[in-house]
Amino acid sequence: MKTLKIKKVYAGVYEVINHGWDASNGRLEIYKSDCQEGWKSSYCDSLFATLSEAKAETFAALECDGLGVAA
Repeated sequence: MKTLKIKKVYAGVYEVINHGWDASNGRLEIYKSDCQEGWKSSYCDSLFATLSEAKAETFAALECDGLGVAA
Protein backbone atom coordinates (compact mmCIF):
# COMPACT_ATOMS: atom_id res chain seq x y z
CA MET A 1 0.00 0.00 0.00
CA LYS A 2 1.31 3.44 -0.91
CA THR A 3 1.37 6.09 1.80
CA LEU A 4 1.01 9.82 1.47
CA LYS A 5 4.27 11.68 0.90
CA ILE A 6 5.49 15.05 -0.24
CA LYS A 7 7.98 15.59 -3.04
CA LYS A 8 9.90 18.84 -3.46
CA VAL A 9 9.02 20.52 -6.77
CA TYR A 10 11.19 23.61 -6.23
CA ALA A 11 12.08 25.97 -3.36
CA GLY A 12 9.00 26.53 -1.21
CA VAL A 13 6.71 24.16 -3.14
CA TYR A 14 6.00 20.49 -2.41
CA GLU A 15 3.66 18.14 -4.25
CA VAL A 16 1.54 15.68 -2.27
CA ILE A 17 1.81 12.23 -3.86
CA ASN A 18 0.13 8.82 -3.41
CA HIS A 19 -3.37 10.19 -2.82
CA GLY A 20 -6.79 9.47 -4.31
CA TRP A 21 -7.46 13.08 -5.44
CA ASP A 22 -8.43 13.11 -9.10
CA ALA A 23 -5.74 14.67 -11.31
CA SER A 24 -8.39 16.70 -13.14
CA ASN A 25 -8.74 18.77 -9.93
CA GLY A 26 -5.13 19.94 -10.27
CA ARG A 27 -1.95 19.10 -8.43
CA LEU A 28 -2.10 18.94 -4.62
CA GLU A 29 0.58 21.24 -3.25
CA ILE A 30 1.90 22.57 0.02
CA TYR A 31 3.63 25.87 -0.58
CA LYS A 32 5.23 28.83 1.16
CA SER A 33 2.75 31.70 1.32
CA ASP A 34 3.78 34.75 -0.72
CA CYS A 35 1.88 37.41 1.20
CA GLN A 36 1.84 35.96 4.74
CA GLU A 37 4.29 34.21 7.02
CA GLY A 38 3.70 30.47 6.84
CA TRP A 39 2.61 27.62 4.63
CA LYS A 40 -0.59 26.93 2.69
CA SER A 41 -2.10 23.81 1.19
CA SER A 42 -4.10 23.56 -2.00
CA TYR A 43 -6.37 21.10 -0.13
CA CYS A 44 -6.90 22.99 3.16
CA ASP A 45 -7.86 26.63 3.63
CA SER A 46 -5.72 27.32 6.71
CA LEU A 47 -2.38 29.08 7.06
CA PHE A 48 0.17 26.91 8.88
CA ALA A 49 3.23 28.05 10.82
CA THR A 50 5.51 25.27 9.55
CA LEU A 51 5.82 22.85 6.65
CA SER A 52 5.43 19.95 9.10
CA GLU A 53 2.15 21.36 10.39
CA ALA A 54 0.84 21.91 6.84
CA LYS A 55 1.83 18.37 5.87
CA ALA A 56 0.20 16.80 8.94
CA GLU A 57 -3.07 18.73 8.54
CA THR A 58 -3.25 18.10 4.78
CA PHE A 59 -2.63 14.38 5.23
CA ALA A 60 -5.24 14.21 8.03
CA ALA A 61 -7.82 15.99 5.84
CA LEU A 62 -7.14 13.65 2.91
CA GLU A 63 -7.45 10.60 5.18
CA CYS A 64 -10.70 11.93 6.68
CA ASP A 65 -12.13 12.42 3.17
CA GLY A 66 -11.10 8.92 2.09
CA LEU A 67 -8.40 10.20 -0.28
CA GLY A 68 -5.37 9.08 1.70
CA VAL A 69 -4.53 6.17 -0.58
CA ALA A 70 -4.06 6.22 -4.34
CA ALA A 71 -6.78 4.36 -6.19
